[in-house]
Amino acid sequence: MKYKNEREQYEALLDVTRQLGGVHTSNELLRTIVALAKELLHADRGFALLREGTVPPVSDRGDEVKIETTGGFQREATHAMLQISGSVLRNVLDTGEPVLTIDAQSDERFGASESLVIHGIRSVACAPMKVRDRILGVLYLDWRGAEASLDQKAMEFLEALATQAAVALDNLGLAERLEAENRSLRAELGRPPELIGESPAMRCVFELMEKILPTDASVLILGESGTGKELVARALHARGPRAGRAFVAQFCGALPETLLESELFGHKKGSFTGAVFDKKGLFELADGGTFFLDEIADTSLSTQTKLLRVLEEGEFRPVGDTRTVHADVRIVAATNRDMSEALRQGQFREDLFYRLNVFTLTMPPLRDRGRDVLLIADRFVQHFTDELGLPPKDLSSDTRRLLQQYVWPGNVRELRNVIHRAVLVSETERIECRDLGLDSEKHNGRSPGEVFEDNDPPLDDLVRKIVLERLASFDGNRTKTAKSLGVSLRWLHYRLKDWNG
Repeated sequence: MKYKNEREQYEALLDVTRQLGGVHTSNELLRTIVALAKELLHADRGFALLREGTVPPVSDRGDEVKIETTGGFQREATHAMLQISGSVLRNVLDTGEPVLTIDAQSDERFGASESLVIHGIRSVACAPMKVRDRILGVLYLDWRGAEASLDQKAMEFLEALATQAAVALDNLGLAERLEAENRSLRAELGRPPELIGESPAMRCVFELMEKILPTDASVLILGESGTGKELVARALHARGPRAGRAFVAQFCGALPETLLESELFGHKKGSFTGAVFDKKGLFELADGGTFFLDEIADTSLSTQTKLLRVLEEGEFRPVGDTRTVHADVRIVAATNRDMSEALRQGQFREDLFYRLNVFTLTMPPLRDRGRDVLLIADRFVQHFTDELGLPPKDLSSDTRRLLQQYVWPGNVRELRNVIHRAVLVSETERIECRDLGLDSEKHNGRSPGEVFEDNDPPLDDLVRKIVLERLASFDGNRTKTAKSLGVSLRWLHYRLKDWNG
């Protein structure tokens, strides 16, 4: 031990603390502490290993302990030392007591003097990395020369180094956990009410969204009307690499082909009746940003061909124009149609589908999200009471049961409208079933978690029954019916046409 007095030891430890304070990852921290321990104690080699869970058994290959860093060891030599010193290391992890041996080759605790001789090891010191009675790992040093100056003071110094490493590791772990929690909370708070949820289906959506966020690839979002597809697209844009640039959305359904192409690509004056001036298309306006194409499966094959060119070449021609316009746009598309069926019937180009389908997100219908309906409803109640400046309100137990039992053909959009209405009409601090405007006969009649039998009516039959009854209550007025259900008029037209053959 080279330090002659306590002041020099203190200054050395203070210097170690300063150096450890400048590292930001566990690997870097352990490499630093091993290097410092070797230098300050004149050791020939050293390594640090961390424990994971319970005390790990040390195998002959060392695969069951996590070797975080080595100093002066080749990987094979480190594994050899785990074989030689396995019982000693395990004892340090078990007891938290350090081990110091001046003559390791004659120390029975190692039980492998021949191997020690082969590796030229004369002295060994192991100190636990311990914080608040938790043993995080072991700091190991060895010396080959017989002149190694090891004593109890050196061991105490090594223990102090190991303790500093443990405290720094614990702080790094806490910081990493807090950062992970903060990221999760920021993501949760940044989501609109429609995009909260704890169901397995929504957890899958959130996990995939996190993977997609750093990329600039095309995304295809599938799901029924009202499940929040555009909200997902906006979230991907707002938290992605194009955040701060333009986000443009276009509904592709129920528009004549010429009008849609004019909206998407722009047009030249005089190119068709009503084109009285040059017009920039939405792709040009979205340059550098994100373009959300809703109900893309409803576009014509001609329009799909032009969309494919934008995806492949980043260019297009306005309607009636000869010039080529370039646009750097990320495409996020959505549809409520069965794409496999659309492809099979030749209604959608396969090459465009594969270009769009780099990532696919499937939004689950609200009826498949279990208790998420209550989480979303509570957030809507808070949102609308805050927005309207009303006193806080909550949902009665009967109301909560009804919300879970309802089929929600309009998904989250319908739930939003129902809660908005309920907040407005409720006259007390508690929202009751009557405030929802949902007839008790227009739900699945089951308690949450109740098993469906084989002879139960198909879900589509239940949706049809609810929609037709609501339509009758409005004397066939489709606009009022769609609004009360929280669905689009187009969705209602589509379903009625389907049911009427």
